[in-house]
Amino acid sequence: AKGFYIYNNNGEDDFKGLDDPEFHVTVNPEINEPDKKYRDENQEKKNIKTDTRNIIILGLLLLTLLLLILTIYNLYDLKQKALLKDEYSKDLSELRDSNQKLNEKLNSYIKDTEISNNSIKENKNNSNKVDSGKALTKYTVKPGDTVDKISDEYYKNKSGVQLIIEKNNLKSKWDLKVGQVLELPLVNDQ
Repeated sequence: AKGFYIYNNNGEDDFKGLDDPEFHVTVNPEINEPDKKYRDENQEKKNIKTDTRNIIILGLLLLTLLLLILTIYNLYDLKQKALLKDEYSKDLSELRDSNQKLNEKLNSYIKDTEISNNSIKENKNNSNKVDSGKALTKYTVKPGDTVDKISDEYYKNKSGVQLIIEKNNLKSKWDLKVGQVLELPLVNDQ
Protein backbone atom coordinates (compact mmCIF):
# COMPACT_ATOMS: atom_id res chain seq x y z
CA ALA A 1 0.00 0.00 0.00
CA LYS A 2 1.09 3.50 -0.68
CA GLY A 3 1.74 5.71 2.28
CA PHE A 4 4.13 6.54 5.04
CA TYR A 5 7.15 4.41 5.99
CA ILE A 6 8.71 4.94 9.38
CA TYR A 7 12.27 3.84 10.14
CA ASN A 8 15.25 5.14 12.11
CA ASN A 9 18.40 6.52 10.52
CA ASN A 10 20.39 3.41 11.51
CA GLY A 11 18.21 1.23 9.35
CA GLU A 12 16.78 -0.66 12.32
CA ASP A 13 13.09 -1.56 12.46
CA ASP A 14 12.47 -0.65 16.08
CA PHE A 15 11.86 2.92 17.17
CA LYS A 16 11.08 4.80 20.34
CA GLY A 17 8.59 7.24 19.02
CA LEU A 18 7.83 9.63 16.21
CA ASP A 19 9.38 12.56 18.07
CA ASP A 20 12.80 10.80 18.22
CA PRO A 21 15.29 12.69 15.94
CA GLU A 22 16.82 9.43 14.76
CA PHE A 23 13.66 8.48 12.93
CA HIS A 24 12.94 9.50 9.39
CA VAL A 25 9.57 9.62 7.75
CA THR A 26 9.43 9.34 3.99
CA VAL A 27 6.39 9.86 1.87
CA ASN A 28 6.70 8.34 -1.57
CA PRO A 29 3.45 7.95 -3.37
CA GLU A 30 4.97 6.14 -6.33
CA ILE A 31 7.00 3.46 -4.46
CA ASN A 32 5.72 1.29 -1.62
CA GLU A 33 9.24 1.19 -0.06
CA PRO A 34 11.36 3.75 1.81
CA ASP A 35 13.95 5.73 -0.08
CA LYS A 36 16.19 3.09 -1.68
CA LYS A 37 19.41 5.11 -1.47
CA TYR A 38 19.02 5.66 2.24
CA ARG A 39 18.03 2.03 2.76
CA ASP A 40 21.09 0.79 0.83
CA GLU A 41 23.44 2.98 2.89
CA ASN A 42 21.93 1.63 6.08
CA GLN A 43 22.19 -1.91 4.75
CA GLU A 44 25.90 -1.37 3.98
CA LYS A 45 26.47 -0.11 7.54
CA LYS A 46 24.66 -3.17 8.84
CA ASN A 47 26.73 -5.45 6.61
CA ILE A 48 29.98 -3.82 7.79
CA LYS A 49 28.94 -4.26 11.43
CA THR A 50 27.93 -7.85 10.72
CA ASP A 51 31.19 -8.54 8.86
CA THR A 52 33.19 -7.02 11.74
CA ARG A 53 31.28 -9.15 14.24
CA ASN A 54 31.79 -12.24 12.10
CA ILE A 55 35.53 -11.55 11.81
CA ILE A 56 35.79 -11.07 15.58
CA ILE A 57 33.81 -14.27 16.21
CA LEU A 58 35.97 -16.14 13.68
CA GLY A 59 39.12 -14.82 15.37
CA LEU A 60 37.82 -15.91 18.77
CA LEU A 61 36.95 -19.34 17.38
CA LEU A 62 40.44 -19.69 15.91
CA LEU A 63 41.97 -18.61 19.20
CA THR A 64 39.79 -21.12 21.06
CA LEU A 65 40.81 -23.83 18.59
CA LEU A 66 44.48 -22.95 19.09
CA LEU A 67 44.08 -23.13 22.87
CA LEU A 68 42.31 -26.48 22.53
CA ILE A 69 45.13 -27.84 20.36
CA LEU A 70 47.74 -26.62 22.87
CA THR A 71 45.80 -28.21 25.73
CA ILE A 72 45.58 -31.52 23.86
CA TYR A 73 49.31 -31.39 23.08
CA ASN A 74 50.13 -30.65 26.73
CA LEU A 75 47.97 -33.56 27.86
CA TYR A 76 49.66 -35.86 25.36
CA ASP A 77 53.10 -34.63 26.45
CA LEU A 78 52.16 -35.12 30.10
CA LYS A 79 50.98 -38.66 29.35
CA GLN A 80 54.26 -39.44 27.57
CA LYS A 81 56.25 -38.11 30.50
CA ALA A 82 54.17 -40.22 32.91
CA LEU A 83 54.91 -43.30 30.79
CA LEU A 84 58.62 -42.47 30.78
CA LYS A 85 58.51 -42.02 34.53
CA ASP A 86 56.93 -45.47 34.88
CA GLU A 87 59.60 -46.98 32.63
CA TYR A 88 62.38 -45.23 34.54
CA SER A 89 60.89 -46.40 37.85
CA LYS A 90 60.80 -49.97 36.53
CA ASP A 91 64.40 -49.71 35.29
CA LEU A 92 65.49 -48.24 38.61
CA SER A 93 63.80 -51.10 40.46
CA GLU A 94 65.56 -53.63 38.22
CA LEU A 95 68.90 -51.89 38.79
CA ARG A 96 68.34 -51.94 42.55
CA ASP A 97 67.55 -55.67 42.41
CA SER A 98 70.64 -56.29 40.28
CA ASN A 99 72.74 -54.17 42.63
CA GLN A 100 71.45 -56.11 45.62
CA LYS A 101 72.29 -59.45 43.95
CA LEU A 102 75.78 -58.20 43.09
CA ASN A 103 76.21 -56.96 46.65
CA GLU A 104 75.22 -60.40 47.96
CA LYS A 105 77.70 -62.06 45.58
CA LEU A 106 80.41 -59.63 46.68
CA ASN A 107 79.70 -60.34 50.35
CA SER A 108 79.79 -64.07 49.61
CA TYR A 109 83.11 -63.65 47.79
CA ILE A 110 84.50 -61.63 50.71
CA LYS A 111 83.45 -64.37 53.14
CA ASP A 112 85.02 -67.03 50.92
CA THR A 113 88.20 -64.97 50.73
CA GLU A 114 88.28 -64.60 54.51
CA ILE A 115 87.80 -68.36 54.89
CA SER A 116 90.57 -68.96 52.34
CA ASN A 117 92.85 -66.52 54.15
CA ASN A 118 92.13 -68.27 57.44
CA SER A 119 93.01 -71.61 55.80
CA ILE A 120 96.28 -70.17 54.56
CA LYS A 121 97.06 -68.90 58.04
CA GLU A 122 96.28 -72.35 59.47
CA ASN A 123 98.51 -73.97 56.86
CA LYS A 124 101.31 -71.59 57.76
CA ASN A 125 100.81 -72.46 61.41
CA ASN A 126 100.88 -76.16 60.53
CA SER A 127 104.04 -75.69 58.47
CA ASN A 128 105.69 -74.18 61.51
CA LYS A 129 105.12 -77.49 63.26
CA VAL A 130 107.36 -79.31 60.75
CA ASP A 131 110.74 -79.95 62.32
CA SER A 132 113.44 -79.70 59.70
CA GLY A 133 115.93 -81.03 62.19
CA LYS A 134 116.21 -84.42 63.77
CA ALA A 135 113.47 -86.98 63.01
CA LEU A 136 113.24 -88.16 59.41
CA THR A 137 111.35 -90.78 57.50
CA LYS A 138 112.41 -92.30 54.21
CA TYR A 139 110.11 -92.37 51.17
CA THR A 140 110.72 -94.10 47.82
CA VAL A 141 109.29 -92.26 44.79
CA LYS A 142 106.73 -94.30 42.80
CA PRO A 143 105.44 -93.68 39.26
CA GLY A 144 102.98 -90.70 39.24
CA ASP A 145 104.34 -89.18 42.47
CA THR A 146 104.94 -85.46 42.73
CA VAL A 147 106.35 -83.38 45.55
CA ASP A 148 102.85 -81.88 46.02
CA LYS A 149 101.28 -85.34 46.34
CA ILE A 150 103.90 -86.49 48.81
CA SER A 151 103.45 -83.29 50.89
CA ASP A 152 99.66 -83.76 50.92
CA GLU A 153 100.04 -87.42 51.93
CA TYR A 154 102.49 -86.85 54.81
CA TYR A 155 101.75 -83.33 55.99
CA LYS A 156 98.05 -83.06 54.93
CA ASN A 157 98.79 -79.74 53.21
CA LYS A 158 101.23 -78.10 50.78
CA SER A 159 103.39 -76.62 53.52
CA GLY A 160 105.94 -79.46 53.23
CA VAL A 161 106.74 -78.94 49.52
CA GLN A 162 109.54 -76.44 50.10
CA LEU A 163 110.85 -78.44 53.04
CA ILE A 164 111.08 -81.64 50.92
CA ILE A 165 112.84 -79.74 48.11
CA GLU A 166 115.40 -78.21 50.52
CA LYS A 167 116.01 -81.38 52.55
CA ASN A 168 116.66 -83.47 49.41
CA ASN A 169 118.56 -80.82 47.41
CA LEU A 170 116.07 -80.90 44.51
CA LYS A 171 116.36 -78.26 41.78
CA SER A 172 112.55 -77.96 41.53
CA LYS A 173 109.47 -79.83 42.62
CA TRP A 174 109.48 -81.73 39.30
CA ASP A 175 113.02 -83.00 39.80
CA LEU A 176 111.90 -86.50 40.91
CA LYS A 177 112.86 -89.93 39.56
CA VAL A 178 111.04 -93.19 40.11
CA GLY A 179 112.88 -95.21 42.80
CA GLN A 180 114.55 -92.13 44.27
CA VAL A 181 114.59 -92.19 48.10
CA LEU A 182 113.53 -88.95 49.78
CA GLU A 183 114.05 -87.92 53.36
CA LEU A 184 110.89 -86.41 54.90
CA PRO A 185 111.15 -84.52 58.19
CA LEU A 186 108.49 -85.65 60.71
CA VAL A 187 105.83 -83.32 62.15
CA ASN A 188 106.11 -82.16 65.76
CA ASP A 189 102.90 -82.63 67.78
CA GLN A 190 103.53 -79.60 69.94
